[in-house]
Amino acid sequence: MKRLYFALLLFFIPFCLFSKQIVIYHTSDTHGFFYPELDRASGRMQGGFAAAQNIVKAEPLPHILFDSGDYSNGTAEVKDTKGAAAIKIMNAMGYAAATIGNHEFDFGEEQFLQNLKLFNFPVLSANTFDSRADALLPNAKPYDFFEVNGVKIAVIGIGKEGDNKFIKFKKPQTVIKPALEEIKKQNPAVTVLLIHDSYDGENADIAKKFPEINIILGGHAHKEYQNIFIGKTLLVESGAYLKTMSKITVDIDDKTGKFKSAGSQLIPLYIDAAGEDTDIKRLAGSLRVPGMDETLGRAAEYISKNPVKDNCFDSPLNNWIADVMLANVKADFSVQNTGSARISLEQGPVTLRDMISLFPFDNRAVAVTVDGIFVKRLVRDGIKNNKTLYAYGNLTAKFKNKNNKIKNLQIFINGKPVENHKTYTLVTNEYIAGGNTEGWMFKRVPQENKKILDAGIRAMLVKNLKQNSPLKPANVCRLQEIK
Repeated sequence: MKRLYFALLLFFIPFCLFSKQIVIYHTSDTHGFFYPELDRASGRMQGGFAAAQNIVKAEPLPHILFDSGDYSNGTAEVKDTKGAAAIKIMNAMGYAAATIGNHEFDFGEEQFLQNLKLFNFPVLSANTFDSRADALLPNAKPYDFFEVNGVKIAVIGIGKEGDNKFIKFKKPQTVIKPALEEIKKQNPAVTVLLIHDSYDGENADIAKKFPEINIILGGHAHKEYQNIFIGKTLLVESGAYLKTMSKITVDIDDKTGKFKSAGSQLIPLYIDAAGEDTDIKRLAGSLRVPGMDETLGRAAEYISKNPVKDNCFDSPLNNWIADVMLANVKADFSVQNTGSARISLEQGPVTLRDMISLFPFDNRAVAVTVDGIFVKRLVRDGIKNNKTLYAYGNLTAKFKNKNNKIKNLQIFINGKPVENHKTYTLVTNEYIAGGNTEGWMFKRVPQENKKILDAGIRAMLVKNLKQNSPLKPANVCRLQEIK
């Protein structure tokens, strides 16, 4: 019996002596969603910082909490405070570090610089600098070190450009290399890249080029990626709107004190399972903007921001937005970037909070004059990865899509084929007309061909909702794939 006991002891000793664990919690793209909301798929209430805090506080292993940016805009609470409410609740949560998302600049660069002074924890971005001084940002760091149960963690931050004039961004890979060289001198056990970009963006290439990075915590794309490995580097993304968060369990070799391995899991923040931390719930409640739950109208049915018909790339909600713009501005057709519609509308009462969460940006309408060649390229280049970047009003298209290559594209405006050298006027939002993100094609349009109007798009949507309640947009297919 003693021999058996001794044998079992020898079997377990290596695991006890030569491995210990720490936990990293991660969020991204929280966009001011402080409170739980109904998850229509499960019928359960889900999300919010109070639920996230309960998960973190219940963790028995030594742990730390990071965020990959885009906390500043998306709901009434962050809009009204220009991002400050998000920082207040993140400070109370005990985040160790965050990086900079593109929406941190939605209220202007000077406001962003003021917001940096409000953090009780470091904001990390090695690629961000003030071009006026040709220096890194004040109140921000390129990287920092953290200790969790004796384990030294090095974290490099990489931010993403938004609507910027004097705050500029260097290419991530050009700053990661020198940062890693400096970090190595401190001999960390774990190296983490905290970045506001995605596996669908640059993160995979970074992992390939810098295998010494152990974990890449990403965001921006609002995706939920877990346990993606490139070489030995773990890539994680935690979704959006604080419906979920990621838990990364890191194994440290006790003998060498170095990183051994890591694995991740996505944690849905269902209130009935996670509960809510009392202090954070109270704080979130105190930040709630009054009047936001006023009912403006009703949705006759669930109005999805995603496609609902087979072989149809557009959606009822984005088509409604495109139609409303066209009804308010004299133009041949309208262009709505599908990413600007942040949430779908549930059947039933629609509140002012819903409308701000749906369309949080204070964009005005812009009338743009283009030719048919531009229209054809816009539609063609907008269809990628079996989805579209744009929805349209008064424009329809049919096409074949083989291996993500668009064939036999036919485009009609007001029922007539688009002509290459004919002039058309379109209406879109000022973000797209300015050439930002998915509006890159509009950079080629001369400024004199763009007319910014006083009409705010969210105001148009609210007015239309009130006039047409209960709202039921026409469920038609405007971008149709022909099999």
